Amino acid sequence: MADEESAGESDTSPTEEEPINTYVRGDSNTAKVDRPSSLAFHQFCSLSPLESFYNHERSEGDLRIISPPVRTILQHWPLTMVVMTALYLAIPLVEPQVNPVWAYLPQFTLEVVPWLVGLLVVWGILLATATRAEIIDGYGDLLKPVVIYSLFGFLLSGVGFSLFLVWQSESPAEIPANVVFGSGFLFAAYISGLIAYDLLIRFENMIENFGAKNIVGDEDKYNDVFLGTIGKKINRTFLRIPLSYIFGAAFTVQLMVFWHFQSGPHQLNSTIALICNVFFDTIVMIGVFQFLIFIRELNMLFEDRYESKGNTIKLEYQPFHPDGHGGFRDFGRAAMQVNVLVIVAGLYYVYRLFVQGVRALPAGGFSALNESNAVLWLVDFMGPIVLYVVVSAAWLYYTFWTVHLKMARDKEELILRRQSEKRHEKPVQHTLPIGALEDREGYEELLSSPVWPLDSRQIQTVVLTNIITVFLTLSSLPI
Repeated sequence: MADEESAGESDTSPTEEEPINTYVRGDSNTAKVDRPSSLAFHQFCSLSPLESFYNHERSEGDLRIISPPVRTILQHWPLTMVVMTALYLAIPLVEPQVNPVWAYLPQFTLEVVPWLVGLLVVWGILLATATRAEIIDGYGDLLKPVVIYSLFGFLLSGVGFSLFLVWQSESPAEIPANVVFGSGFLFAAYISGLIAYDLLIRFENMIENFGAKNIVGDEDKYNDVFLGTIGKKINRTFLRIPLSYIFGAAFTVQLMVFWHFQSGPHQLNSTIALICNVFFDTIVMIGVFQFLIFIRELNMLFEDRYESKGNTIKLEYQPFHPDGHGGFRDFGRAAMQVNVLVIVAGLYYVYRLFVQGVRALPAGGFSALNESNAVLWLVDFMGPIVLYVVVSAAWLYYTFWTVHLKMARDKEELILRRQSEKRHEKPVQHTLPIGALEDREGYEELLSSPVWPLDSRQIQTVVLTNIITVFLTLSSLPI
């Protein structure tokens, strides 16, 4: 009998719930072993086309915020950047008016050889020791991080050296053209591409699995109407040409006009640098266009005004959701990562203003430019800064602020509903409008419910970081 009772108790015991995180990476949305919540920086993208994890990732999902070939290029972004960096290093071999990176390096002599051999021996011992202690599984596991972080360090050192060259020069316009001045572009492109692909996969997993967060009213309608509509709008065409391709090409054409009057990208007057920049900017703007379509649809969803073919889709705020943010925590994390991309772009524009903008000025500075060239310089170098300010403000509004308004609005409706229910539970006739002292019980139940998708300190960090970038820009103005 005791065994039967204990068996009966075990059968009726509640199953243990586990936290749900939809902002994840992996090739399966159901098998937890295949969807890690975090990856190291060198694991954001694949280096080799043979890495099966990335080839199978999102194979079960239908949503594609960014479609091929841009998606494929982003997946193999480190390899793409290795090729672009190699092309930049090869510029002096094809276009002799541009000096090579090694023009600033000391000449190689035989005296350096023993030091290099000694360094290789020491690092060989370090790696062998780490492998022996099983800190590293094998030498094969080192190839990818070595390539990823070596390129990171190489490009970052180029950024620092190019800043130093301009800072210590009394006449930056007279500095000889050198491929080192393209390092800022390559570094920003490298970092942003890695982050963008990681963000893309996590965003798609999150949007497809909002239902698991218990914030979707009708999950079937959400999947059929909302997700289906996004896919159709992203892939719209004109004369069988994807609208995103037209947008990307048109945006890049205007940049080519500025490069024509500014001696090409980075003032190098290089055809190879021009091709690399045209390729990158076209890819970026195709992806941005598709992402903007997605963000517009998502914003309408957060504003409770998403309708399609008579169907209304609505997200439901859960005041006591275990994620601590009404069920919207994962979107807050996604918005934070997008803001990192915006900040990377802003910092590059600061670098571009200081390193390239100053070198584009004559010896007399900005005041020595004639009226037409002054306008061209302002549009070329200050225009992106203004665009950064607008994009930063728009992103903060259409993400964090819009979700905050959604959560605050739903919280108020829930409080009003609970206060009305409390009044109907009592036999006393109420004559005062809701909000009187007697409605305190229904109010206090929901008073501490969250109204932001992130902690307030994280929101403050986002705002302050964007403001600091603007101040760095103002302090770099050569006017």
